[in-house]
Amino acid sequence: MLSIMQPTMPMTLFDTMMVADNMLAMHPFAHMHDVPRLAEQEDGSFALTLSAPGVNPNDIKVSVNDDTLEIAGQTRASAGSHVLKWSTRLPRDADIDAITVSAKDGLVSITVPKKPEAAPTQIEVSATAPEEATADDSDSLRYTLTLPLPGLAAADVSVSAADGVVTVSGETKRTGVRVAKSMRLPRDADCSGTTASHVDGLLTLTVPKKPPAEAKKLIVNDQAASADDVEMV
Repeated sequence: MLSIMQPTMPMTLFDTMMVADNMLAMHPFAHMHDVPRLAEQEDGSFALTLSAPGVNPNDIKVSVNDDTLEIAGQTRASAGSHVLKWSTRLPRDADIDAITVSAKDGLVSITVPKKPEAAPTQIEVSATAPEEATADDSDSLRYTLTLPLPGLAAADVSVSAADGVVTVSGETKRTGVRVAKSMRLPRDADCSGTTASHVDGLLTLTVPKKPPAEAKKLIVNDQAASADDVEMV
């Protein structure tokens, strides 16, 4: 019995483009709109790999400025220039001093460890009104937060701070009032210097601002760090 075979149709330009697109989709760095992001690892750290073909590791500059990680590099060759430029806001718990960056074979790998979890700091609640701010002690140097807690006395209120979060709790059988609130402070808030006062049912928190941090430059393929890691194993 004869079987009839359908004639093979020549590939059109559209078919060729579809095949090429499917092949590119298999590559993790194929689509420019897929923006690389820091991803949390099983050990709790954050990691990222950037594609940088043609960029010499010696031309890559990495820095942290105002909690933003910036990576840039440009290598000029006879065929043209190869450029790498990427930045991201670091997580609040990122350990900036422990970030490592390595570059090899056109790939740049970044590892961002987390800071160890800090124990909460208990803040004493005063029953007297806070001192009036002077001209030198302006709002540009501190944050002031007020929280109405009617029915509670200063002795009934507990305030603690940890990892940029202030927690307020309190209760009393005298009035039956109970409160539990948490507030995340801005990144530049210095929780360790927080003061609290509770007068006439109004809680006032004063939080100083941290001085602006200087930009920190990171070393790509830091041999000293690698040697330290080997010694610790």
